[in-house]
Parts: sequence; structure tokens; C-alpha cells
Amino acid sequence: VKLTRRLYQHLGKNELSKAAGVLQPYLQEPLEKVDMHGMVRKAIEFIAASLNRFLAAPAFWFLLTGFAGLALYTTCAALQQAFGMTDERRKYFGRAARNIDTLLNIVPSFLTALLLAVSALFVSRARPLRAGRTIFRRARGYRPAYLVWPVAAAAGGLGVTLGGPVRYSADYVEERPWIGPQDSSARLMPEDLARAGMLQYVFFLCVLGIISALLILAI
Repeated sequence: VKLTRRLYQHLGKNELSKAAGVLQPYLQEPLEKVDMHGMVRKAIEFIAASLNRFLAAPAFWFLLTGFAGLALYTTCAALQQAFGMTDERRKYFGRAARNIDTLLNIVPSFLTALLLAVSALFVSRARPLRAGRTIFRRARGYRPAYLVWPVAAAAGGLGVTLGGPVRYSADYVEERPWIGPQDSSARLMPEDLARAGMLQYVFFLCVLGIISALLILAI
């Protein structure tokens, strides 16, 4: 939430270089030449991905298998981050890390998408049913494949278009599909990021409530 707030402040003042400096440590693609619309799209995609990576998936494996499952998930996530890129240098070496990471995230990412759709009930101009429809219109070619669900839920819920090609370098462009409801736009503004921040906050409260309820029942 703090990161989203900082990004919104910089983008609201059209400070693209400062916004890129805040977001760049969390992304593998360079952001120097990304415009305002692209920066907002990247930020919302990161929010959707991080809700799964840093909150829903660890919570899922902890509740399912305890600290052993949590340790396994965080270790595999670190390996994927280090070696899982699909560029030519790591395409084959990182295949095992990518496959294990995908297996561990299939169920949590789908649950993340469903919970994002529910969270859209409490966000201005967001629509849960539209989020649900977008989730099930899976776009082929999105990497990692499991993240298409949370990204689609965020795009559908907020009524925006996310995704698109990712340029890692002059020689390597990953062709990702555009994801979003029909007639939505990819020309996003800081106000869209503010709504994504509210969606993130509501999602956090929902996960906290679910974990608390399950722990109380387990006592």
C-alpha cells in the first residue's frame, strides 16, 4: 500500500523518472522509456502479481502445510526470481524453477483472482461480475501463465486493459497479450492507480479476515 501511494504521488505530478525509480527494483524490465500510461499499467500488474506472490500464496501454503510449506514456497519463489527468466541465456537452465513455481501458484493465483473480484464490490466504479468474466477469458501467452488470473481480475474489476508486449532489452521483447474487458482502454491515468490501491487495501483486509477466522476455528 505504501509503494502504491508513493507511485501515485509521483505519477500525479508527472514525475515519471521518480515513479520508475520506485517501481524498478521490483521488475525485471527496464522502465526508462515507459510513458505515463505504461507506468500505470505496470504498477497495477505488479499490484495484482504481488497480492498473490507476497500475500495469498504464502498464506495458502502456511494454512495448508504449516511452516514447512511456507519455507518451500518462499525458497522456490526466490529460485524463480533468480533463474526463471525466459531469455535465451536462462531459457533452459531456469525451466525447472519456472515449472515448480507454476505448480505452487496455480491454486493460490486462482483464489487471488476470485478474491480480487469480490474485493471489487467495495471499490469505486469497479465491477465484480466483469472481473469474473475477464478471469475466465484466459489470454494465451502471458508469462508466468498463472498470473493471468489475478491480472485479468484486476483488469476486469477496474475496467481497464493491462498486459501488452514487454521489452527487456533491444534484442529481447516478450510478446504478451492485452488483457481486459471489451471496450476498455490501456491509456491509464494515476486515478486508475488510486482505484487499484483501494482494491489492494480491500483485498488485504479480506485475506486478514479469512486467516483470522480459520485460525479461530482451528483453536
